[in-house]
Amino acid sequence: MNQRGATIVESMVCMVLLCLVLFALLQIFQWTMAKMVCEYSSFYAAKASAYGFADTIVENAARVAATAASGQDTGSDKEPLQYQCSDVSDYRQKLAIRAQNYMVNSDTTIDYAYWRTGQAAGTSALLDIPLINNMSPTITATVRVLNMPLLDPGVSAFVNNIKTVDIPAGTSNMYNHAQNYLDR
Repeated sequence: MNQRGATIVESMVCMVLLCLVLFALLQIFQWTMAKMVCEYSSFYAAKASAYGFADTIVENAARVAATAASGQDTGSDKEPLQYQCSDVSDYRQKLAIRAQNYMVNSDTTIDYAYWRTGQAAGTSALLDIPLINNMSPTITATVRVLNMPLLDPGVSAFVNNIKTVDIPAGTSNMYNHAQNYLDR
């Protein structure tokens, strides 16, 4: 019997299996990290609502806390501000404009791929932050990522060609402190 090349073939089969396990572990890590970020973000949304902040501020607090699971920065202003300015007064003026437009959709702010509002949930990945009822004694905040793409869509052939997945919602409950000092 000729055994030449048998070791190489066996090694290649083992390497393919090991790579498949490695990529599956990386995908599980990404899902777990996104779930933890959603829980962290829901805590900040509940906290902001419990302190009596407006709904837009509560949503912005949740978005900022969920930045780690919000996809790529799609804002057009990638260059640091200090490199865009010729002198200190120009820097201060642009910094003031950036501070006024913070968290507003414009070219001078950050804008992550999953932050887009008004999209249908089935079209692309979306950070879902439902409105919170501020009138109840207990505030429940829920944050989840819908349609998060897999790390490598080519691996999806092993899981029924699934290209995206919904991350389970992170939920936080908190006592509504705003009822103690705000009239609504």
